[in-house]
Amino acid sequence: MQSSPSISMHNTQPLPPSYTQPATQTAPESLTLAAHSNQPDRAVTRIGVDLNDIGRSIKLLEGAAQQNGVTLNDPSVQVINEDFGHGKMWLATLSFSFKPDRADGTFSPEYLKKVNTANTTFGDWLNVERIKQYGPEE
Repeated sequence: MQSSPSISMHNTQPLPPSYTQPATQTAPESLTLAAHSNQPDRAVTRIGVDLNDIGRSIKLLEGAAQQNGVTLNDPSVQVINEDFGHGKMWLATLSFSFKPDRADGTFSPEYLKKVNTANTTFGDWLNVERIKQYGPEE
């Protein structure tokens, strides 16, 4: 049985300029949709990627947040051995959300726009980097 490798989310490097060009693909899968208009399009976003791609995926996420001037809550990674139609394989599930800018836990309209843009940017960069996302078929 394969053991799951350890994952580090620190020591990331700045993104090269090539990441500033958006692609036309959609953002990552939504785990839950926000219930209120002063919340992001995705309250929590979850994507599944090959274990070999998790480090790059985290760097892309951090870069998208930084480029758009928003703050991430600590992302979490769960390693699973799952079959989503391609045979059993080790995958890393990356879950993340963004910190609100208001003390009451809501997002100002300007910051909310930046959060939603960061989420879209991240999805675009995953596609540019050809990082395949795995998950159940809807």
